[in-house]
Amino acid sequence: MAKQQTRPHFSWHSSRSRGASGGWYYWVTGPLSPSLIEEQEFPSVAFALGTEFFRYFVFNDAAWDYSTYDFSTFETDSYLLSTFLNSTNPDLSAFRDRNGKLILWHGWGDAILTAYATIDYYEQVAEHDRRHRDYVRMYLLPGVMHCLGGPGPGSVDWLSTIVDWVEHGRAPERLVARKFDLTAELS
Repeated sequence: MAKQQTRPHFSWHSSRSRGASGGWYYWVTGPLSPSLIEEQEFPSVAFALGTEFFRYFVFNDAAWDYSTYDFSTFETDSYLLSTFLNSTNPDLSAFRDRNGKLILWHGWGDAILTAYATIDYYEQVAEHDRRHRDYVRMYLLPGVMHCLGGPGPGSVDWLSTIVDWVEHGRAPERLVARKFDLTAELS
């Protein structure tokens, strides 16, 4: 079994600047591993995943070149994917009326999609329905990257959390997140 890290390591030196080395920005996002970028020869993780997403998901064309793309056709080109990827409607009343429960979470270290978009969506849901806390909760995981990884504690027992809420009526007020040492050898 992998060794569990008992507490996450956060570094902060200044709360005045989000972009300064060691400031709040790094406390929230955590540092990115240079190997994520250097090994792929991309200027950033967001650039790499953005261009690869368009290459393979939007256009299904391994030879697609972002540098020649005409953004005037973006709406048309991305329409099909937007019909099932864009979760932007804050009216969850049909979901609520079926006794649905939704846990939104986002890693602050996500270099692909900003956590601020998830916060914005949650706030729109809250503005639309004052009873949103009956069926929607949101959690932000410091230092966790897109879906997993990063220096933050990103391992959460989501299944037990949602089962407790749906089947036993115990809404999650807080989560327990863990950070495991995935480099440790198994014995």
